[in-house]
Amino acid sequence: ARYSVDLIKNRFFLTQNFYFSSNKLKEETAEYIIEHWSGTSQYDIAISMQNTSNLLLKTSKDISYSISCETLSTDSVNATDVSCSLPDDGLDRKILKDNTSDSFIVSLNYTGSENLSEGDSIKVKVTATSSDPYIKTLSATFELFVGYYGITYKIEDKTNQVYFMSVITNAKNFYVVQNAFTDEIGSFEENRKIDIDVYNKLSDENKKNCASAIIKLEWNVNEVQLDTTNYQYLNRDTSHDNWEFIQNVDGADYIKALQFNMNAESSVAVKFYKTRVANNYSYPEKTGSPIVTYQDFVTVS
Repeated sequence: ARYSVDLIKNRFFLTQNFYFSSNKLKEETAEYIIEHWSGTSQYDIAISMQNTSNLLLKTSKDISYSISCETLSTDSVNATDVSCSLPDDGLDRKILKDNTSDSFIVSLNYTGSENLSEGDSIKVKVTATSSDPYIKTLSATFELFVGYYGITYKIEDKTNQVYFMSVITNAKNFYVVQNAFTDEIGSFEENRKIDIDVYNKLSDENKKNCASAIIKLEWNVNEVQLDTTNYQYLNRDTSHDNWEFIQNVDGADYIKALQFNMNAESSVAVKFYKTRVANNYSYPEKTGSPIVTYQDFVTVS
């Protein structure tokens, strides 16, 4: 009966040219498992909302919708020990008819006093409900599990979406000295591993001699192109603005690689535009090898 009602409702929406969908939220609550979380850092989830069915079909009116998040208890963590934060630019949002999407970030944090162990998890539910021109609710749950302290990489994409996000999570809880230096708190030799507390006590200048992760992304510009308004590009390591990071196509130069530092226990998303929007480059869900590759240059001897 529920299936029949939903089917009739969706057919009605389609006859009214009303399209309200998401890269993650679904009518039947989607469930996502996220592994390799450090257990201490903030974790950001990028959610995109669309008003299109395909490249030719789009809702002809602005879609007003609201968003909310709810913390849920797991076997290891109570809901009261978890916080989920929604964007400062508002819970009441719109997908403008002249655009194709709207996006927002949900930030998750563990606020409990007990340290989490490997296998522990936190969980939240995110909901988006349209109010005009029609009512439709989409939602998903996200469960983060504490795991391996390292770099994890994924690409979030959708068929007929004009862009995708490369998401890098650095769960390492330490930094490595790249260049030897002396600070008020002591001398630090190259390749020394230091924890976050020690790193935070260093002067701003000496922090530049340390890195938790140095990420290099590479791609073929015939397939994808970088969004140069992205924070990681604007704050890149400019010493690599040379021919090794440029690809020439028909006499024009395009950026083919990007290198930047990542803080310990952090997550970033880098936006790319697709030259073939019909392709779905989701990694590792859809493809065995990523369209944008990554490398971390920070190692511990």
